[in-house]
Amino acid sequence: MEIAQIVAGFNGKVEHKSYAVQEFILLKAYEKPKRIRKQADIYALGAIMFKLLLGRAPEKWISQYIADNKLHEQKSDSNVYIVPSFFNDYILSNDMCRVIVKMLHKDPEHRYESIYQVKTELQRIKDNILATPVILRQILGHPVLPKEDFGQNAIPKQINFKNSKMDEFSLKYLAKYVFEHRVESLAINGGFMPLQAIKTDQLQQLDLKEQGLHSEDLFILSQYLKHNKSITHINLAKNMIGFKYVADSKMIEVKLQNQDKLKDFSF
Repeated sequence: MEIAQIVAGFNGKVEHKSYAVQEFILLKAYEKPKRIRKQADIYALGAIMFKLLLGRAPEKWISQYIADNKLHEQKSDSNVYIVPSFFNDYILSNDMCRVIVKMLHKDPEHRYESIYQVKTELQRIKDNILATPVILRQILGHPVLPKEDFGQNAIPKQINFKNSKMDEFSLKYLAKYVFEHRVESLAINGGFMPLQAIKTDQLQQLDLKEQGLHSEDLFILSQYLKHNKSITHINLAKNMIGFKYVADSKMIEVKLQNQDKLKDFSF
């Protein structure tokens, strides 16, 4: 069925150098004949998406790397910053990275069960991206709509998102890219948080008492605290903090992970 569709796309003639045929050959090199089924088409679609997004076909080692490192088991929000090395230098959300990883897994059992599932995931990602605040896309320089052109301006060292609606996807998107750049401080609902100083272990005391911080601010802050090795005192008392995006248990986990150096944690 697959090769018939490829041939039909070339008016009945097989173009051996065509991308579709090369992907078909690569796919069959991985699959055992008795296990060829609809998951083979999932891999083929993943290879095409990889090519469209990165400008090159996926090398053979990528599927093995995905399997060896069990990337299919990781949730897209399990770590805001780390994505597979072969996605370095490309603007892709963690959710899109995970979709492609799952489609390209060496073992068909770990791929999506149907094209419908892939379509549903892609539609969800599209809806999330379109719902991101314009100011977020503008600051990051990531145009989404056809007429958006934000140029190549550097990400500012101080970012203020006050009065901007930030949902969970927007927060993950923001956290991913501000961490990768030198953003000195950031404010979403409350006062400015010294992100760069936290990231580079310059602080021993983090006093953000009565700063008007909300759940959104706490989400960004928690991502930085997970990587910090210098802070011994944290004060987040008397803020408007809830746990809509960051569970209370996660903040306690941050405290326990650093209990050898963290002497005080108030929130």
